[in-house]
Amino acid sequence: MGIINTLAEQDPLNTIYINSLFPRLMARRCRHSDVKFIHITTDCVFNGKHGRYTEESPHDAHDIYGQTKSLGEPKDCMTLRTSIIGEEKHQYHSLISWAQSQKNKEVKGYTNHHWNGVTTHQYGKIISQIMKENLYKENLFHVFSPSDVTKFELLRILNSRFDLNLTITPHEAQPPIDRTLRTRKRLQKVLSIPSISEQVQQL
Repeated sequence: MGIINTLAEQDPLNTIYINSLFPRLMARRCRHSDVKFIHITTDCVFNGKHGRYTEESPHDAHDIYGQTKSLGEPKDCMTLRTSIIGEEKHQYHSLISWAQSQKNKEVKGYTNHHWNGVTTHQYGKIISQIMKENLYKENLFHVFSPSDVTKFELLRILNSRFDLNLTITPHEAQPPIDRTLRTRKRLQKVLSIPSISEQVQQL
């Protein structure tokens, strides 16, 4: 839940309420009602200069989206930090929907943007497994794909899966960004998340 990064700057006050306060209020209410609450948060709490971030890594986002999401990570629920990609029905904020909107065109693929998030379909599976196998625990957990990919490599995977006929040229963006996640916690091993290529094939 939350206001996405492309819209956060347009309405800072509402972004603070939705991204920072609402998750904490929801977690408190659920705990008082003995209801399990799983909150999804983002790798954008990090500025992407270093990569391989663990749950213990200090937050260093400079933008309002990352800062408000950082403030909105309750400790009295299960918080899953990740990055997700999926298809959209209307606009093109996600990489998948943007790539689909560029069918038969030439696009740039960033070779120095590194990522290891999950698809929305896989995230649904993760939530289901947590509930079915009683893995719920009030804590912060990183969940991510087992291997890192560049945005260039990810575009190639999407191009093949959705038959987009894209001409993808490698390109170095400025600044380079690496928000890849790591963890020492057991949950990641238990979830056995498949490669991002396998996840995309399931969309």
